[in-house]
Amino acid sequence: MGAAQTRRPWATEDLDTLGSGKAEIQIGFELDDAFRSPALPLAGRLVRVPTIALAAGLGGRAEFQILFPAWNHFTPGLGDSLNSVGDVVIATKITILGGL
Repeated sequence: MGAAQTRRPWATEDLDTLGSGKAEIQIGFELDDAFRSPALPLAGRLVRVPTIALAAGLGGRAEFQILFPAWNHFTPGLGDSLNSVGDVVIATKITILGGL
């Protein structure tokens, strides 16, 4: 992804971590009719379904996250459609200065 491109441009996320012993699952889809690859000369429609996001609280100040777009379907302006399995993203969220 390019520096100006976000992972999920219309998604927002809570600033706080989930908290110890709590978990969250999100299931959805992504549709981008004007997709442009930042690394390759590709443009067209990109569909990702389902997108699965898992998060678990690790103590009061940390959170572990996994994002998995299970299936990608890309239809370029010209040419054949492409299908692939999505890339898994693993991340953490840590509260450094809480209560300020």
